Amino acid sequence: MSRNKQGDPDEARARAEAKFRKQEQRQHEADKVWAEKAATDKAADARRAHLKEQRLAKEAAEQNGTEEALPSTSKRQRGTQGP
Repeated sequence: MSRNKQGDPDEARARAEAKFRKQEQRQHEADKVWAEKAATDKAADARRAHLKEQRLAKEAAEQNGTEEALPSTSKRQRGTQGP
């Protein structure tokens, strides 16, 4: 008894559905990775902007000959400031 090339239609459907589910899972995982990368990039951009702001303030203060123009950014000082 020989089988035709396509085999049982139920088996073919099951293989196709399994393949589809696997592709969907891979796409979901890829989307998660890209979202994490975007969040990491956004945080890095914010950090770079903050550092640039500090550098420019420092340069401006040095040009004016004063150190008072520098904003205080220590974490301890931020935590102790109150209303």
